[in-house]
Amino acid sequence: MDTFAALALASIPPSETVMLEKPRRSTDFIISKAMRSNIIGVGSVFLIILLGMIYYFDHSTQGMDIHNLTIFFTFFVMLQFWNLFNARVFGTTDSAFKGLSKSYGMELIVLAILAGQLLIVQFGGAVFRTEPLDWQTWLLIIGVSSTVLWVGELIRLVQRIIHKKKEMKNKGIKNLLIDLGGVLINLDRQRCMENFKKLGFTDVEERLNIQQLNGIFMQQEKGLITSAEFRNGMREMIGKAVSDKQIDEAWNSFLIDIPTYKLDLLLKLREKYVVYLLSNTNEIHWKWACENAFPYRTFKAEDYFEKTYLSYEMNLVKPEPGNF
Repeated sequence: MDTFAALALASIPPSETVMLEKPRRSTDFIISKAMRSNIIGVGSVFLIILLGMIYYFDHSTQGMDIHNLTIFFTFFVMLQFWNLFNARVFGTTDSAFKGLSKSYGMELIVLAILAGQLLIVQFGGAVFRTEPLDWQTWLLIIGVSSTVLWVGELIRLVQRIIHKKKEMKNKGIKNLLIDLGGVLINLDRQRCMENFKKLGFTDVEERLNIQQLNGIFMQQEKGLITSAEFRNGMREMIGKAVSDKQIDEAWNSFLIDIPTYKLDLLLKLREKYVVYLLSNTNEIHWKWACENAFPYRTFKAEDYFEKTYLSYEMNLVKPEPGNF
């Protein structure tokens, strides 16, 4: 069990947030105070529960027979199993389920632990001194032992709420509104116009006014038309057959990149402030930015902001009052 648990935790993808922590002295003990408290606290609770089970079974009619010993053994393993998820997010206030779908190694090992326990109990027989359990007993053991995980989730939820309240009580600036185009992401209007002209869109310069979008560009920005309708409208103005890919590539050539120092700054700002993105943008540009501009190390677009407010989703553009 310990070997599988160690493998599961070792397979978790590295987190860049570790680099934001203060360095530890070379003389510091490998087990920190927080780790020590957690080990002693959780270990004590488990010890009390397991000793209570032994006392109960010893004083029952059957005593500690093979059946009750199997229940005790399975319950002990399941306690460790659920606590494995708590250990995965130790030192953070994150939910144990955050990013779990991307921890492929841990998923495989977790399944191996469950399968191994099932095989030992149901088919171990005299070798492991076990007795097959019925499905009702399995469900009861899994359900009761999972309390370990849900208590951990509740504690982390309370910690997140307290952390948010402390942030709100801080004096000075509490929230930051960040724009996308020209603030985070670099733009190249000239390149975009040249690419559209190559497709045959001759009056693009008049329509693609970076200060005041109009016509089909404004409709897309406000989410009044879908991306498919935008492309069809572009084909009508160009006057010839042009593929969706050609239109998207010309339109996305407006965007260049987000320098990594800006992404580092966003991560740093999130430590002290609640950061929001408020941007006039469209679905095609936002999709490109999420796939090409925001990915950095292990971070994605959603990691930089508490929430994103995008014009095409709200059907509002700045500086319309409804945005604020």
